[in-house]
Amino acid sequence: MFCRQGAAFSEIFANNTSRHYGSLLTTDGPVAIAENGVQLVVVDGSYGYVFDLSTHAWTQITSPNFYGSSRVAFVDNYLVFVKPNSQQFYWTSLAGVTFDALDFASAEGAPDQIRSLLVAHRELWLFGATSTEVWFNVGELDQPFARIAGAFLQHGTAAAQSPTLVGESVCWLGSSAEGAGLVFLAVGYQPQRISTHAVEHAMTGYPTVSDALGWSEQREGHLWFVLTFPSGNATWVYDLTSQLWHERAYLTPATGSWGGTVPMPTPTLSGNTSWGITRMAASMSWTRRPIRMTAMPSNGCGAVRISRRRTSRMSSTICCNWTWRPAAGWMAG
Repeated sequence: MFCRQGAAFSEIFANNTSRHYGSLLTTDGPVAIAENGVQLVVVDGSYGYVFDLSTHAWTQITSPNFYGSSRVAFVDNYLVFVKPNSQQFYWTSLAGVTFDALDFASAEGAPDQIRSLLVAHRELWLFGATSTEVWFNVGELDQPFARIAGAFLQHGTAAAQSPTLVGESVCWLGSSAEGAGLVFLAVGYQPQRISTHAVEHAMTGYPTVSDALGWSEQREGHLWFVLTFPSGNATWVYDLTSQLWHERAYLTPATGSWGGTVPMPTPTLSGNTSWGITRMAASMSWTRRPIRMTAMPSNGCGAVRISRRRTSRMSSTICCNWTWRPAAGWMAG
């Protein structure tokens, strides 16, 4: 498993040891990682780096045609990036990490700038602030990507690091001309709202939702879309299998206080690489702090509390504990 540890780019092994390969020019914030089978690329917004999977050489991308990016994705032997503060996205050479000034295209179905991108089923999803376009590889050498006719959504993303491929589904924290704060799952090329009024009400209390981080997890047949809000100190999780929401938190034993920005499972996790983790295994466990979970059915009508655990592993014990909040509906209390 490869990850960012402060300014260090490292590989974490199954025995929880790690090896440092190189350093980034930034020391915090999310990074995105993608690979083409030979080289792995890391981007942190302003800078980019290449890690050779065979030689373990670590180099900074210095091409004048690399503009930085908050996201990177692999599709059909291309690595694709978002050009910051623009409607443009750009890509590498085929099966390489070199850049040409002419290798770019623009998402122009709406005037908003591209905030994020995601590859699903070999299709390139380009998320703006209020719209989303879907492109695909048409096989042309000079201009390989083209829009898919009819694949245009009137919803973009409120958080660049939230779009996530969860199993076969695209999920993200949405925004539109009407506002932000709904969570969507794509059905074909149409956004389906999966957040409840209670979850949406909780998000309105956070200082911002633009820093939300999304990833996916799978355990014992359950497929989860996880959204953590660092500035809001909260983590919400949607179970695609049961169509239920739950909230996660961790306990600080010394103070007895609960925190909501749950650290990623250590050492293994599946899904989105927006926190800078790739090549992940299939199981998960928390090894540092107990986890509390409060769960809500997707219809927002009730809630159950999953008992606080005094061990590091998740418990399946649940007990009913519903509380009515006029502004939010039934919530765990």
